[in-house]
Amino acid sequence: MKLTNLYIVSILLAYFQFLCLSYKLGSLPKYHQKSRSIKGDKSLFFASHIDIKDKIDFMNNGPLILLDVDGVINTLGGTPPWDDIESDIINKFKIVWSKKVVSTLNKWSRHSFAEILWLTTWNHNAQLHLAPRLNLDYFMLARNTYLYHYDKIPTFLEYHKKFPKRKIIWLDDDSDKFMDWIKENYPELDLSNVVNISPTKQTGGLVKEELDKVEEILKNDPAGIAYRKIIDDTMKKIGEKIDFDDTHYQI
Repeated sequence: MKLTNLYIVSILLAYFQFLCLSYKLGSLPKYHQKSRSIKGDKSLFFASHIDIKDKIDFMNNGPLILLDVDGVINTLGGTPPWDDIESDIINKFKIVWSKKVVSTLNKWSRHSFAEILWLTTWNHNAQLHLAPRLNLDYFMLARNTYLYHYDKIPTFLEYHKKFPKRKIIWLDDDSDKFMDWIKENYPELDLSNVVNISPTKQTGGLVKEELDKVEEILKNDPAGIAYRKIIDDTMKKIGEKIDFDDTHYQI
C-alpha cells in the first residue's frame, strides 16, 4: 500500500514539474488566455504541437532580452517620438507608453524572436499591474528575489555566465553606464554577444530606430531562424499559417 501511495505521489510531482516547464516555455496566465485564438497569436496557440526538445533548445540558444520599465517602456521626460502615446496612473506612478512599442515586444515574444525577461526595480509589479494595463504579455522575472537598482549588474553577469553564446539584448536607460562599469571591472569578459540599447534622456524611452535595430538582430539570429522554421513547418502540417511580422494584439 505504501509503495502504491509513493508511486502516485511520484506521478503527481512529475506532472507538476511538467506544468511548470510548460508555463515557462510558452503558456499564458489567465488574463491573457482568451487572446490565444486571435490573429497574430497562433504561434502560442499551436505551441503544444512543437517538440519540447526544440523549445528547450531555443530557450538555451535563442536571443534573450532583459527589459526595464522606466525610461524604456515608460517614457520619462523628453519628447516621445510616437503618434500613439497613451498615459495612465499605474501602481501610483504616471506611465506614458507607445502602443507600437508594446505590440512589438509582444510580437518578439509570441513569435519566438526572443525570450523576454523583466530586469526592473518594478519587480512583480511589472507583471501584476503594468503589463495588464498596457496589454503587454506576461514575461518572467530575470530575478525572483526583490531587485534593487544595483542588483541589475550581478543579475546580468549571471545570465552572461550561464549563456555565454546566447545573444543578450539589454534594454535599460542606464545599461550604457552598467556596461562601462562591467568593461572596466571585468576586462576579461567576452561581451561580443551583448547588445546594449540605452534610450536617451532626450526621447525618454525606446524609439523606432532602436526597435528596428533589435528587430534586425532578432530576425537574423540562427537559433531563432531555426526554431521559427520548425514552428512554420509544424503549423503547415496541421493546415495553419503564421505571419511572424504580425503585431496585431487585442484583449
